[in-house]
Amino acid sequence: MGNQDFKAIAQQILNGIGGSTNITNVTHCMTRLRFNLKDENLANDEKIKAIDGVIGVNKQSGQYQIIIGQTVDKIFAAFTELAGFTVTETTNSSEKAKEKLTFKMAFTKVLDYLSGSMTPLIPAMITAAMFKTIQVVVGPDLLNIVSSKSDLYLLCGFLYSAFFYFLPIFLGFTAAKKLGVNQVMGLYIGALLVVPELIQLDGKAFMIYGFIPTTIHNYSQTVIPAVLSVWIMSYVERGFKKIIPAVLSTIFVPFLTMLVMTPLILTLLAPIGNILGTWIGDGLIAFGNVGGFLAVAVVAALWELLVMTGMHMVLITFALTGLMTNGVDNFVMVAAVLATWATFGLAFGAALRIKDKEEKALTFGYVVSGIVGGVTEPTIYGVMLKYKRTIVTLAIGGGLAGVYAGLTQVGLYVAGASNFLSVVGYFAGGTNNIINGFIATVIAFFGTALLTYFFGFEKEVTVISGNVDSIVINSPLSGTVIPLNEVKDEVFASGAMGQGIAIKPSKGQVIAPADAEVTLLFPTGHAIGLKTVTGAEILIHIGMDTVTLNGQGFTTHVIVGDKVKAGQVLINFDMKVISEAGLSAVTPIIVTNANDFSETSLTIETDVAQNDFLMELVK
Repeated sequence: MGNQDFKAIAQQILNGIGGSTNITNVTHCMTRLRFNLKDENLANDEKIKAIDGVIGVNKQSGQYQIIIGQTVDKIFAAFTELAGFTVTETTNSSEKAKEKLTFKMAFTKVLDYLSGSMTPLIPAMITAAMFKTIQVVVGPDLLNIVSSKSDLYLLCGFLYSAFFYFLPIFLGFTAAKKLGVNQVMGLYIGALLVVPELIQLDGKAFMIYGFIPTTIHNYSQTVIPAVLSVWIMSYVERGFKKIIPAVLSTIFVPFLTMLVMTPLILTLLAPIGNILGTWIGDGLIAFGNVGGFLAVAVVAALWELLVMTGMHMVLITFALTGLMTNGVDNFVMVAAVLATWATFGLAFGAALRIKDKEEKALTFGYVVSGIVGGVTEPTIYGVMLKYKRTIVTLAIGGGLAGVYAGLTQVGLYVAGASNFLSVVGYFAGGTNNIINGFIATVIAFFGTALLTYFFGFEKEVTVISGNVDSIVINSPLSGTVIPLNEVKDEVFASGAMGQGIAIKPSKGQVIAPADAEVTLLFPTGHAIGLKTVTGAEILIHIGMDTVTLNGQGFTTHVIVGDKVKAGQVLINFDMKVISEAGLSAVTPIIVTNANDFSETSLTIETDVAQNDFLMELVK
């Protein structure tokens, strides 16, 4: 079904409910469009039921519900565009039930936000990196086909800078989209960070609004200032939307948001990398004076994380000062070069391990753009933040190389190159320095590659298409088994969402029924989608109409994109909260791509425990 079909269905639904003037609010859950109508008598039930693509109509809890099934999100998007409504989720993150915030959960959410902001930029990022690679290859640094003043050389530089120099602007847009706030305001915040007149004031004192003092810095090519500022902006914007009348909101919400955000950005949020970098840098420099080889190892292990957050500049300044004074650096610059090679190794190990052909080819592109062009951002944001274990393998690989370099007192005599030419910096130190420098570099590259290949990813079941006759799905819940056609919900009972089974749970916990990737997680936590490593697509929908709880009683332990192992806890839910709301906790477990299998065999047991056999899918 194409976009035009969805628009046609949306138009028929709009006509059937009495037009956009009859709608107070519209949201959607996993299977239904949910309307609050001014006058339900204007809605023509029979006309709506007759629409091709509509399964049925239900009226409950003051909502007029149109049952769609799996394509509800696409029809919802077409409907809101057609009716001129702002797209909103069923629940706002600020309205979601409070969850106990653990360090692991907070860390996961931060990485999810960073990854969600950076991932959409990867195509442009790798394109810019490839132009940088071409510039290095054809320029005087390598083949010397063109001079550094030639138009081709300059154009490749322009195409690289067009993305990386203005990175805060791109991030402002994607971060705002990730958080569901005004994307143009996100662009505005990103643009503020790279205004040419502002960058010219780098290092100078500045008075905001005539009475708020700050120091201006250059934020081009930075990540943290933009994503941090947009995150804070999301709360400021929502706050003003709540207190400013709708008739005035178009003008005053963005204006007052920017009025508040400007001093916050320029005095705190944007400089925070510089502030923390100064503290951390001073601490690491002090540690370097007494820590010997351990100091080199620590900086090599943490370098890329420091670069991500903009905290490396103090160390760079310290190292360059030492290099110019003494002619050699045995600490920061050596660690930085080894960390860069460890990043190249991470990409190489990931490229060898990743099974998906498109992602594998893209990751090999990261290796080339890194080694030849000296660009590590695609690896950091395209691999490291996506596969979180690789953060550890990068730190260990870089750290081990740093240990060797520190013990053998490797020195760097020339700084500047971040690609394969960076090893030239070892040459002026003589034969021993060259040998030990190359050994440290090899440890960084191949050590990190091996660590990433063997430990950077969750263990997978390798499946060759056609060689697996059946797939076993275990029970994600403990409880009483109920045939799907007995579920008191037309969408599930009719099989419109796919084949499967339901469970009336005896315990409020959902675990992974197989090794899988989380492909969908509804904001309310009441439904989760998985794709197993063997190719089955599973939907677990906790309870009936539980979307109305707005997340109350649900605690999620994973995010979209996570690789999970069979038996891993995905969601905890409070059965008492569901019961007291007068809702059913019966949970359908649906194979949404059941048509890909010739047969689905279900358990004959009346009761199951978690991890018990639930169903078998035969190809």
